[in-house]
Amino acid sequence: MHAEAFARPDDLRILAAHAGLSLTPEHLAELADAWRYIAPMLARIPRDRPYADEAAHTFVPASFDGKGMAR
Repeated sequence: MHAEAFARPDDLRILAAHAGLSLTPEHLAELADAWRYIAPMLARIPRDRPYADEAAHTFVPASFDGKGMAR
């Protein structure tokens, strides 16, 4: 995925709406200014790893029986 160094206001409005946010024009302008920092961080997130590598998918809560835990 290639992250753009800039984002169009309509694109940011759509992203915010998907996140459940209704941004004022002032907040949208702040988000647009911050996008130049956000986009490179998003680009560094590895996306080519197998789904099974997610730690939450390998965690087995039953393996912790509680012995030796402070109470």
